[in-house]
Amino acid sequence: MAHSRHTHNDIYLKGSSTVQADSRKVVGAALRQEVAKARVVQSVPVFTTEFVAWARENPAEAAAQSGLEPRTLKDLLDAQRDTAAVACVDHLASPVAEPGQPCTASFLQCLTCENARALPHHLPVQMAVRDGILQRRSHLDPPVWRARFSAPLQQLDEIIDHFTEAEQRQARDDLTVDQQRLVDDLLDGRLDLR
Repeated sequence: MAHSRHTHNDIYLKGSSTVQADSRKVVGAALRQEVAKARVVQSVPVFTTEFVAWARENPAEAAAQSGLEPRTLKDLLDAQRDTAAVACVDHLASPVAEPGQPCTASFLQCLTCENARALPHHLPVQMAVRDGILQRRSHLDPPVWRARFSAPLQQLDEIIDHFTEAEQRQARDDLTVDQQRLVDDLLDGRLDLR
């Protein structure tokens, strides 16, 4: 009763082995949760050219292997769920919006979303986005560039690495004028909700 809150916390509680053990558990759980979030950000499932060809011939097996409903997989393969640079498994199950509400995240954030899937037909845009991000590096303050583009660039590098050099070269050649316009709008923020 006669001690201050400071004395109570710093003298009595801080030195307590029970409090220290409980603190380690809380901090450990928080760190594990953050590592799990980081791993989700690092791993957009990539459907390779081979997988897409196999999935078109074996849709039920491919859906089961990919952990998706057959209709969802068909929509992904038919480009019915495309965003700017990837496809979305379910825009009503967004990590940034209330359940059942459409996702309001920037299309650039799709690259770090657990609902994202990358398919071969996205490769031309993904490579152009990657090139655009790298071109903007020298024109922006380093902290601004890192905050806006570091995570998407890392994710794009990981996705692009799933494809062969020949597929990457072909993707560069296949980029259309409309796709380049989409990339410019995406990187310049013209696709973001205001």
